[in-house]
This record gives sequence, structure tokens and C-alpha cells, in this order.
Amino acid sequence: MSARSHDVEAGPGRPRILVELLIAAAVGVLAMLAAIWVQQLWRGHLRIPFAPGGDQTVTLLDIKTLVEQGWYGFNQHLGAPYGSSLPEFSVQYGDASQLSIAWVLALFSDDPSLVLNALYVLGFGICGSVGYLAFRVLGFKRSTAVVVGFLYATMHYHFARAQSHAFLGLYYVVPVIGVLVLGVLGHVRLFARRSDVDGLRGWISWRSAAVVLAAVAAGISGAYYAIFGTIALLAVAPFAMIAQRRWRAALTPAVLSGVILASVVAVQLPSILYTPPEPDAISTPVAVRQPTESETFGLELTDMVLPIPGHRLGPLNDLGAKYWTRSVSTGEGGKPALGLAGTVGLITSLVAALAAGLLAAGRQLEGRMRLLRDAGLVSWLLIAIATIGGVSTLLAYLVSPQIRAWNRMSIVIAFFAMVAFAVLLERALAWLARRGAPRAAVGAAAALVAVLALLDQTSKNDVFAHEAIAAQWRSDGRYVQAIESHDPGGMILQLPYVAFPESPPQVRMLDYDNQRGYLHSKTLRWSGGAVRGQFPEDWQASTTDLPTARLLAGATAAGFTGLSVDRYGYEDGGAKVEREIQRLLGVGPYAVSDDDRLLYYDLGPLAARIQQEADPETIRNAGAALLGQAVSFQLGEGFYPTETAGEASWNWAGPKATLALSNAAHTPQRAQVTFALSTVGHQSNRVTITLPDGSRKVFDGPGDKPRKVSLSLMLPPGASTLAFATNGPPAEGDTRDLRMRVDELRVANPALAKLEDSLGKR
Repeated sequence: MSARSHDVEAGPGRPRILVELLIAAAVGVLAMLAAIWVQQLWRGHLRIPFAPGGDQTVTLLDIKTLVEQGWYGFNQHLGAPYGSSLPEFSVQYGDASQLSIAWVLALFSDDPSLVLNALYVLGFGICGSVGYLAFRVLGFKRSTAVVVGFLYATMHYHFARAQSHAFLGLYYVVPVIGVLVLGVLGHVRLFARRSDVDGLRGWISWRSAAVVLAAVAAGISGAYYAIFGTIALLAVAPFAMIAQRRWRAALTPAVLSGVILASVVAVQLPSILYTPPEPDAISTPVAVRQPTESETFGLELTDMVLPIPGHRLGPLNDLGAKYWTRSVSTGEGGKPALGLAGTVGLITSLVAALAAGLLAAGRQLEGRMRLLRDAGLVSWLLIAIATIGGVSTLLAYLVSPQIRAWNRMSIVIAFFAMVAFAVLLERALAWLARRGAPRAAVGAAAALVAVLALLDQTSKNDVFAHEAIAAQWRSDGRYVQAIESHDPGGMILQLPYVAFPESPPQVRMLDYDNQRGYLHSKTLRWSGGAVRGQFPEDWQASTTDLPTARLLAGATAAGFTGLSVDRYGYEDGGAKVEREIQRLLGVGPYAVSDDDRLLYYDLGPLAARIQQEADPETIRNAGAALLGQAVSFQLGEGFYPTETAGEASWNWAGPKATLALSNAAHTPQRAQVTFALSTVGHQSNRVTITLPDGSRKVFDGPGDKPRKVSLSLMLPPGASTLAFATNGPPAEGDTRDLRMRVDELRVANPALAKLEDSLGKR
């Protein structure tokens, strides 16, 4: 490698900054127009998200929180009645620059949907403008920089992320990182020392300040891009040392990496220093990753080089379909294909890096050939790190699994692939000029390349279902409006409970569907959206096994005024829970969504009934017990999975079984454990239950007739265990070792049962 440090084939003189900024803005406008055309955004509605649902819901939630409160933070309208400690889910703080852009847009509109849509379209423009400037800094001519900057802004990665990962789609920092990495390899002069000042002060210059600001930008524009940038800088450091034959060459990537990581920590400080408003709150880590996830969401080279799904050309679509339809890889959704331009650039640079290492030992490469080689070198390193089973897997198992979505490295690799494509394009355009082609013809050729490449890296699948999206959005809006007009400022209990954030689908219900109501409301407070693992705000997590009547009575006593049920969250479409609700309330739903999915029940009549039939102390204790419900349980070793028939449920167990109880509070909690106990056969069998304090309860002769058991326990903070044991024989005719049966297992606070009993005496 050459030890020389200079700009690569600098363009014709140093253009004026204003001219460059105007051209960059023009490239951004072209990228935005291309995005509008590809996705037919004119068919959408500015005040309706272009692509709602899934992770887009939480992105819009973040923006609505920012619009209402001025920045991302605690949200009093979610996780009722305590509110939602969103700072505990610190991912969004890493997107500080993206949130800042949304904040600026929110100065002009208080409509979160409009802000998100503007942010999404503007993202194409910013990526295009920054991409153009990055390629100009690398010394490419304007025509080349315009084409590759435009194509980089409209990569399929951008369309695949859409609004579900809108902040990831704002990858304008990646070209900045790319310039820093290539600068370490000697293609851009980074830090400049002043000759008129001695010591460290000599390094204080406008160029040095710009480089430091670029590193800061890399650290505040998404944790993933910051980590990827740090990895790339450190990965090329040894090669810079070899090229320059001095160890000090590693100082630049070390300093830049330090600035990036310091910036990452700085933007995370609000989360690190956050204190929940509840004095006795307990916080547990939210986004805990597993090492295997680095393979589930790892980088796949095949995904990058094959044609995208739904390609406009039939043969290329068929080629990609052979893989996409048979691949067992799930990934993160949306294939990060580079397109033909990016793929040609990637393959050319990879071959160039190999050829330079194998055939050109001892030879000095200059200009574009050295840039081509080094772009391939960086790509080789990043592929080796991020690919499934690569260095990323080792990092997940040996260091930390918190960075899991290594497929996102594809957009970083795409930048270096486009650098290689820019080298090829510039040579091709120069060849045309040397052949006597008029300047206009050369420009037309460059434009044709841009258009054809855009058509190649986008498809009909990128068009949103605008009409269906609008219908769904308006249906949700009318449903919430009906609730808010009936009960302004009300507190709404949502069923079923789905942990927030990042939960698997519950039947047909997605993880963030419970937050859709909040997106349309102004004054309502919703039980959903409490950050999981945060006690007491995530109180509902411990109530999933409560009988419906007991839950609703306790919720009403705690101040909830309405109930919203999502039928998609139940295997039977909500039939059972609806019967139980109407049995208790005596009336049907007050409001039903247009698609018959969501049901709203007014809890006002139940509140009036509770006031009439229960004494104030019982009501107060029941409400406090529900909201302080810190005890949960899990079937342990020896129990078989739950079986059901109609509305009945039971669990078989072998000769020994355990029930794990957990108290999430700081203080001991009272818990009432109730169930019906039976054993196999008619003969008398003994069942011994060992309580958490070591004492035992012995039940002689349950036989096959269920015996009701009620255990009142005072559970200390943390984990406790109920141990079951029987001397009974196994059931015949079953391959399982069935000895005991526990029906209708419930764990609750006695105060809730007392309130329910008060209503039952009517």
C-alpha cells in the first residue's frame, strides 16, 4: 500500500462551497422525487402515515411523544395509570440527530403523521445531498458524484426500511463514516497541523474541527451506524500502519473511534440517568439480546447481490425468486439488495483487493486503482465481520449480543461498493469523452445510467397499499374518536395484554397494536405501552391469569373507566372473553371499530355497581392490589402444558412438580393461590405441597374428584417455589407420566377476590 496521503484525482480546481451545496441540494431533490415516483406517494395522504403497522407504530409513537412533550421521554398517556418510562427503552436516544430533524419539522406542524411522512421523504433528500458531497470529497467529478449520490440515496435498503425503521432509513451518516475510513487509508486528508503553532495546539484547525464534528455526527445518528463505523475504523487501522510503516498511523482511527463512542454515551445519558417517577419503582433491562439473534439477523451476501423481489424484468425476478422463495433465513424483513450498480461495484472492488494482494506485491498503486483496491479491502473486512457465522457471531458469544442486526451493515458495505462503481462510471464517461462524444451526450449517458440503475434497484413491491392503509387508519380514528367523545380524559384498560416493546405476535395481533389507539387520541390514557419489566408501571403483566371478572372489578376500582378489546389477540376471536365481559357488565360494547376488530365497553355502570355493593375499604384495597400486582407464576419442572376444553383449563403433572412464584416488588406481597387438585384413580392418594417457608400441606385422598385448594401466602421479594409431590400411580394408556391434575390455577391478591365476592352476593 502507498504511504502517501492525498485526495484522489481531485476535480478541476476547488469549487466554491456555495455551488457545491446547491448541486447537493439538487441531488437531494432528485432523490425525493424518485422516492415519490417509485412509491406513488401522491396516492397517499400527508396526514395518514404512508406505511402504518408493525415497528412503524412505535416510530410514530416516538414522534407523537416528541410533538406533545418537546422531546422523547416519559409519556403519561401510556401505561396507565402510572405512565410509561420510555427512557428505559434507550434505543431512540441513539437516534439523536434523526430526532432533532423530527423536532425541527414539528415546529411547523403538530400532526405526528405529517411529521413522519415529511421526515421519510426528506430522508431521501438528505442521504442524496450528503452522498454527493462525500463523493466530491473523495475527488470524483460532479457528474459522477451526482449519479452515485442519487443512487446511494435510493438504495433498496431505504425502501425496504420504509417507515417501520424510518430512523435507520436516514443513513446520511454512513457516507460520512465512509470518508473517515478511506481517510485513514490515505485517500482524504483528515487532521491538519498548523505550521505556525507548536505542540498539540498545532492540530487545532478548521479541518481538524470538521473531522471531529463528522465523528460526533457518526455517534449521534444511530447506535448501529456508530458501532459499525467504529468497527470499520479499527479494522483498517492495521493496514494503515503497514502502509505508512509507523505505529502512529493507528492514532487517527483510535481518536475517531473514541469520539464516536463518547458521543454514543453522551446521547444515552438521559436513559442512563433516568429515574422512574414512582419512589418504589423497580427497573429491569428491557432490550436483552441472545447470542443466537446475531445469526438470525446476520448479514447474508446472497441477499445483497441477487435481484430484488418483484424485479421489473421477468428473468431477473425469476432469478431472485429461486432463492427468496426457498431460503430458510428469516432475517429482519426487506432484502438489502445492492442492485446491479452496487453489485458490479462490490464484485469489482473485491476482485481488485485480491488481485492487488496476490499479483501486485511490492508495486505501488495510485489514484483510482488504489481507491478501488481499498474499497474492496474495507468490504472484505466488513463482510467477514458481519456475515452469519463470522466475527459478529464470536462477538455475540464472547463479548456482548446486544448488537444483533448485523444485516444492517449492508448499507455501509453499499457505500464502498458505490465508491467502486463511481470509479468504473467515471472511467466509462471519460472514455466517451475521449472518443469525441459531445459534453451533452456524456451527461445524457450519466443520466441514463442513473435511471436504469434506479429501475433496477426498485420494484413494484415498493408501492404502498395506499387505499387499504387509509381505510384502516380512518377506522382506528373513528373508533378512538367515539371513545374520546364519550369519555374524554378516560383511562382505558386494554385486553389482551401484550408486553411493550418487542414482543412476538399474539395470534393475529402484532406487538405494537395496543399503541394504535394512542396515535389517534388527545386526552385518553391507555394501559398498554408500559415498558416491560418496570414495576409498578407494568402491573398488567402479572394479571394475565386473573379471571376476567376479577380483573375488570379490580381495574374499575383502580379508576379505569373503559375497556378496549382486540379480537385479533385471541385464538377464538375473543368469543370467550366477550361472554365473560358481558356476563359481568350486562350490556354489549358501546363502540365497535369499522372492521369489527376492536370493542369498547363503558365501565361506568360497573363502577356504580361496585360503589353500591362493596364498602369503600374493599374497593380501595382491591384497586391498590391490582395496580400493585407484583406476583406472577410460571409452571416449573414436572408440569405438562396447559390443556383446555371450552372455558375450562388444567395441567397434568408427574410424581413431582414445581410452581415458580415471583414477587417483583421491594416488599413482601400477599398472594392467594387457588386451584382444584385431583389424582389418578379412585383410590386414596396423598399429595404433599411444600410452601415457600418450608412448611407443608398434606392432602389425603383427592382421588379423581377435584378438591378445591386455597393457599394464602406471604411471598418475599424475588423467587419462591411451591413443590408438589404425590405417591399416586400413573394414568394408564398415556405415554406421559400423569399422576396429579391441577385445574383452574390462579394466583391473585386476596383483596381482589374479596371485591369479586362482594359483587357475587348481589
